Amino acid sequence: QKISIAEQYIELISPEISHADISLEWVSGKDGRELLEKMGNNLPKDWTPSIEEERDRIIDFIHGENEVNWAIEYQGEIIGAVWLSLEPDKLIGPHIMIADKSVYGRGIATSVMQAVCGWALTDKTGSASRFNHKELITRCRVDNVPIIRVNEKIGFKPTGETYKEDGFTWQNYIMKKAR
Repeated sequence: QKISIAEQYIELISPEISHADISLEWVSGKDGRELLEKMGNNLPKDWTPSIEEERDRIIDFIHGENEVNWAIEYQGEIIGAVWLSLEPDKLIGPHIMIADKSVYGRGIATSVMQAVCGWALTDKTGSASRFNHKELITRCRVDNVPIIRVNEKIGFKPTGETYKEDGFTWQNYIMKKAR
């Protein structure tokens, strides 16, 4: 499903295999490793991404049954991705990655997360509705201040204690559907 966010010139579009070149450029660039680690990925020191890995990842995004995925297009350029984890036994969880640092600070992550969370909580016919959740949950590293601000700005509240996993300290956040 395509979601348009007109005030920001943002469209959330289906991922395409042709996006693998852009994705590879992001993850293999100087900021790629830092971004992936900030998102909680523990990468081996000798990790070098390949075009084949990126194509496989996008194919998984396209055909994954437990996620709804979008590429984030801003002013005609792909700048990142956003996805909802759809686990029948868990709450729906939104996640975002904006890889193009030149667009940071423009409210794009806030607009995208707000649109995706709104879609997840109101969609009555799509993938998200099959789980019939009234809450969304996400998590982020406690040192990822920009995404903490986004989460809190759109209505997520910290829940529970911080915890360690995979060498990182995390905080869960929850958003309840308005009645």
